[in-house]
Amino acid sequence: MTQITVGPSNADIVTREGAGIQRAIDQVAGQGGGVVVVQPGEYSLCNAVSLAPGVHLKGASGETIFRRAPLVVSKLVCDADRGQRVIYPHNPERFRVGMGVGLYDRKGQWTKTSTPWGVTAVHDDRIEIHRIMGEERYEESDAAVVNYYPMILAKNADRCVIEGIVCDGSVRFEHELSHGIEREIAEAFADPPPYFSDRVRPPRTSLIFGQQSRHCELRNLRAHHGAGDGICWSFGSEHALIDSCETDHNGWYGIHPGSHSAYAKITRCHIHHNASDGLYICWGIHHSEFTHNDIHDNGMAHWRSGISIGHKDSDNLIAHNRIANNAKYGICIRSKTPQNAPHRCRYLNNVLEDNATPPDVLKELKDLLHAEENVAAQISIGANVTGLEFRENSFIETRPGMTGEVLAFHAHPDAGAYVEAGNSLSGVKLR
Repeated sequence: MTQITVGPSNADIVTREGAGIQRAIDQVAGQGGGVVVVQPGEYSLCNAVSLAPGVHLKGASGETIFRRAPLVVSKLVCDADRGQRVIYPHNPERFRVGMGVGLYDRKGQWTKTSTPWGVTAVHDDRIEIHRIMGEERYEESDAAVVNYYPMILAKNADRCVIEGIVCDGSVRFEHELSHGIEREIAEAFADPPPYFSDRVRPPRTSLIFGQQSRHCELRNLRAHHGAGDGICWSFGSEHALIDSCETDHNGWYGIHPGSHSAYAKITRCHIHHNASDGLYICWGIHHSEFTHNDIHDNGMAHWRSGISIGHKDSDNLIAHNRIANNAKYGICIRSKTPQNAPHRCRYLNNVLEDNATPPDVLKELKDLLHAEENVAAQISIGANVTGLEFRENSFIETRPGMTGEVLAFHAHPDAGAYVEAGNSLSGVKLR
């Protein structure tokens, strides 16, 4: 098996930049797969490190750190059009070959920040990108180009492995910003996440993003301070294993299995202090296991939950998790139509403690929603969900003023029947 080492010294490829790591991945991929060992140290990225089938990207746990290069942004001179491979910024000199870029305007918001375009040439009046644009962004709607991207991208990269890497999504800007929209985008990135919902939102790009990549393993990773999700494994990326990873202080979800990426196993992960839901299960995630995770202090920016599960997310096991101090519910089982609800999931041996904020916390957000959502509960069961089992779970409330005020279960009037057996309650009401 091919193995290439990358590092600041005494390595096959001596580098402190993502481009050198990418060169090693491409070499290993050209040999049909193998291992890229990234030595301890800090590495600056201006684009995603993109994996290929059968490549194992291996760092030294906690010591191999990927950081973003300073971000650049420029307002566009004219529209960026579908079918073009050229973008016209006011300041093309801010960009360089190899950067990953996406586009923004106020109407369409962000595009291609999860699968960015690569800059292939920089001219006095324009930059060129590696593939055509499939959508437009309009100058009259304050269009801008920004070099933003996932830090690790697995697209069509079956059986890849990512191990032992820290992705720090913190951002810095290095240029003076002359246009209003540039300053607004910079301000949106200025403070570390989690971001509150009343600001100009940065893109929802994940720090580690999988698309159509099956039978992959993610182990001993940390993804923190990203504008979007920490880890999103999506778009048909079935049979993923996410083991012993930490996702924290991200601007949206902690870990997000999505878009028909079924048969996943997420275990022993530490998911905390993310702006929205800690573990967001959505869109056809069936026959999967979520076990032995520590999920706490999530949702404090957007009033969201520890675990949220919904669209066609049926026949899953959620067991042996600690779910504590999350803003809205410990577990939110979302309302759906009968055909699309998360049926037949089993919730076993979980500890749910001190979830649901007091009435005066995040009151402005709560006041916008229907009273049905303003019930303090550890588990919320939505409309049309059937066949659920809740066995041997522990419901605990210890906070002064909240003891006896929080429900173990709150079910929508149109929720289907569910099974409760062997659950224990301390300081909470059953329903």
